[in-house]
Amino acid sequence: VVRAFAQGDGRAALRLLAEYRRAGEDPRRLLFLVVRELRHTLRVRDDLDRGERLTAWSLAREFHLPRAAADTLLRSARATSTPAVRGMVDRCVVAYYHLNSGRAEAGEVLEQLALHVLRAL
Repeated sequence: VVRAFAQGDGRAALRLLAEYRRAGEDPRRLLFLVVRELRHTLRVRDDLDRGERLTAWSLAREFHLPRAAADTLLRSARATSTPAVRGMVDRCVVAYYHLNSGRAEAGEVLEQLALHVLRAL
């Protein structure tokens, strides 16, 4: 689910969300994982925009990730734009507010984020 959001694949995100909800996975946990991945992607995207030369090894050390996960993070950041990632992070902040204020459930928030990704394509 996290990778689907970070790579802008709203269809896969919706499908995986439904599977995880049927399996009893806590949507709140998934939301926090999505937010963390998007924040990492935004940080890498900002570094790329500044012209920094990044490698999977450097990201693995910086974010304490396995090299394969860092490679995926780097590819995701290169495949998207800073405004697109920043928009998703902003939507996550609003979603987090709605979640904590009781205005929405985590499952609904994640579905809305996935639908936003679909509309953005």
